Order: sequence, then C-alpha cells, then structure tokens
Amino acid sequence: MYPALASYTCGTGSHGSTPHGGTCLTGAQVDALKKIYAGPVNSRGQRLYSNWFWDAGIWTPPTAPGAGWQLWNVVTAPVPNVNTAINLTLGAGAIPMIFQTPPVVTPVNGPNGQEAFVFRFNFDTDAPKIFAKTQAYPESSMDFMAAVSTDLRPFRARGGKLIVSSSVNDGIFSGAAIARWYRNMDSCMNGRATDFARLFMVPNMAHCGGGAATASFAQNEVKAITDWVEKGIAPERIVATNTNATSPYPTGGLFDPRIAMNFPASGTRPLCVYPKIAAYKGSGMTNDAGNFACIDPGFRPGGDHDFHDDDDGHGDGRH
Repeated sequence: MYPALASYTCGTGSHGSTPHGGTCLTGAQVDALKKIYAGPVNSRGQRLYSNWFWDAGIWTPPTAPGAGWQLWNVVTAPVPNVNTAINLTLGAGAIPMIFQTPPVVTPVNGPNGQEAFVFRFNFDTDAPKIFAKTQAYPESSMDFMAAVSTDLRPFRARGGKLIVSSSVNDGIFSGAAIARWYRNMDSCMNGRATDFARLFMVPNMAHCGGGAATASFAQNEVKAITDWVEKGIAPERIVATNTNATSPYPTGGLFDPRIAMNFPASGTRPLCVYPKIAAYKGSGMTNDAGNFACIDPGFRPGGDHDFHDDDDGHGDGRH
C-alpha cells in the first residue's frame, strides 16, 4: 500500500499538488495514515491492539454505506465543532465503564465527561487496566468481552465445526487481529485448524456488513456450515453477492484506482478459506464468481501476517 500512498503524496506523487479534498494528500497526512493503520503502542513500543489492513482505506462511499473506518474513527455526520465518530459517541462510554478495572463512572459531558476521559487516556498507565482484576472484579473486561482462546481441542474433540467470517475493512474490530488469532489458533492445533474451523475474510466490507463489498452471503454461509456438519463437506469457498447496482467510486476519486477498477457491481465473488484470496482467471465477466479461483497468495511472516507478533497488550506472546 505504501507505493500507492506515495503516488498520492503532494509534490512528489503522480496525482497533483492540491491537498485537503483535492488531488493529493500532504506528507503529514500520509504519515498520520501510516501511524493510524500501524495500530496503538505504548511508550515501550508494545502493541496494545492490532494493526489494520489497508483494504479500501478510510473513505466510505455515500452510495455504499456501512460502518467502516470513516464512521468509527473520523465522522458519522458533519456537525461543526462536534466529534461524531462512533468511537467517541459509543466508545467514550464503553471505555471507562466497561473496559476498565475498576470501572470509572463518568458523566456524559463536561470537563470530566466521557470524551475528556478518552482524550486523556494514557497508553502506559490506563491500557493495562483493560486486563486488570481485583477482588471486587475477579474477571477483567477482556476475560468476559473477548473470545481469544486458541486452544479449541475440546470443541474439536466433540466434532464441532466452526466458520468465522470477518470484515477486512472493519473500522472497530481489526480484520488483521482476527486473522492473527486464526493463525495462532492453527499453530495451537498443530497446523490442522482447517479440519474443523475455517476463516473467510470479506474485502471492502464494513463492520458486520455494508460498504462497497460483496457483503451478502448469510444464506450461503448457513448452507456451508450445515453441509459441513451434516454431510462432511468442508467449505472451500462461499459465494457472496454485491447488492450495489453500480460502482460507488467516482472516476478520478482520491483513492487507489484498483479498488474502483475491480469493483464487482451487481455481481458475485467467492470468499476463500484464509489465507487464500480470490484471483481473476483472466477471462469472463469480473462480476461473476465463477471466473475467480481461490489461490494461496504466499504470505510470509512479517507485517499483517507475522505469526510471532503480539496484539493482546501483554507483550509476552500470550493469547
């Protein structure tokens, strides 16, 4: 993604020099994007949460609404002098009163209100409270709010089957974190996770659905898990439909043109078993899932696909 960012950097890229809603992004804006997508760390450089996949980027096309990066982290509605990102309107109450041990009761507004609490959050001293336990609160918020176990041997031993589908462009729960959990679970299961559990990543889909994506696949997903449980047929792909009749990306928009170029308007694409991805076979309509194969992209350890990094806030490899 960095070469694409470079081409849109004002003064040095190939897309002009008109920043802030024009044709390019300033160097400071590009640096901010890189920092945001790398994920939060404390002063020692320990990861507090995951990085994010770049996928479709921050902008949410108005004609393909969904709770993507823009709505969670930038703005839901342009109200002057008001922060309307969901992470503030919803998250500002959840962070002090749910994701802290002990919880901190805060008023909604005011100098000590929820928004003030979020902006004063200290990544060194406050982040560990997400995992803390006390006599009054014997479970941490992560104990009861997150499903992070990688030891699914009891589930496998009972003959359980699991299909996980995740948004690649989710602005709140990182798709990279879910992929990392799956890889770690696969390692815990001695590399045999696909015997009973399969992950399907959905490109461009926002939080739990929506966005400029082939995001309609619930019926096919139910059929896939039913066939796996009742007939022993493990799913290799799940066909997903895009209900957007036309591409929501305008010609000449400030985004990686490959996203618009490959948009499957009114069409279907296969969702592939992670880490495989859908690849065009080279002929036929690009909005027909039948013209795509699921291929292994050959991810190597490092970056989004590092088996040895950590995103649980402990910094010691525990999950």
